[in-house]
Amino acid sequence: MFTLRQLHAFATVVEQGSLNKAADALFVSQPALTKQMSQLEEQLQCRLLIRKTTGVVLTEAGRHLYSRARAILAEAEQIEREMRQFAEEAPLRMGGLPSLVSYFLPSFIHDLHTRGQTVEMTVADTTDQLIAKWRDGRCDVVFVQDFAGGSGMLSRRLLEEPYVAVLPVSHPLAQLPSLAPQEFLTEPLVVYKEPCDMRESWLRCCERWGIPPKTVLELDANESIPMYVARGIGISFVPRMMAEHLHMPALVTKPVRDAQFCRSIDVVYTPAWERVIRQWWGAPQPAGQSGG
Repeated sequence: MFTLRQLHAFATVVEQGSLNKAADALFVSQPALTKQMSQLEEQLQCRLLIRKTTGVVLTEAGRHLYSRARAILAEAEQIEREMRQFAEEAPLRMGGLPSLVSYFLPSFIHDLHTRGQTVEMTVADTTDQLIAKWRDGRCDVVFVQDFAGGSGMLSRRLLEEPYVAVLPVSHPLAQLPSLAPQEFLTEPLVVYKEPCDMRESWLRCCERWGIPPKTVLELDANESIPMYVARGIGISFVPRMMAEHLHMPALVTKPVRDAQFCRSIDVVYTPAWERVIRQWWGAPQPAGQSGG
């Protein structure tokens, strides 16, 4: 059975007059939209569009589908408007990783509060835990990292940020403008205890760099790591958003010269909250959106 998303894409192609213009309007690639239209034609077992160098022309079946699609989409939009009041009255059940709850989400939550939207916050240690809460219906929106997407899931890539090294100001490496992976990883590290997505990022990079992990201390709480680094127990790493809030005279932060030593941040959400996500972060980008 075709979906509302397919009907919306088809109607956009018709109204824009070409696949290229429709792809731009839908924030998808032209090959992806072409494939979507081909799949729709296969599902309906009839040709809908005739592709020409000047654009697209509707077949008789295409004209019939377009008239019905517009009516269906208008009805769906009306239902969404009617249901919106329920979403606005209900609390937004939000989940996030500790670093995101502390450093990324406060402005978003403040904006929601100024518009009268209540929020229930859940903090979890890993993306897998947050996705499980979303699948179980315990969260409407979750903010995760290094998310690979999933069938039937609405998600959006929000940003990518590097990890930075954190050192005592008295450490010899603190005099360098940046650190190579070999310089960084040969030092004793204060790291995040399992399970932790940032720890997994670090271990993947250790494997890629061919350098065995070297730890001196493992901690549960991300916030406590700078305190131990400041005492000279070892060095560590934090996401850039956390580093920007470190105001400790005993610490310095240094970039690590490896573009892959980073994390991506995504939001996964239920369709009822698409409007809220769009208002805050704008239209979705192709790289950050999975099917749903």
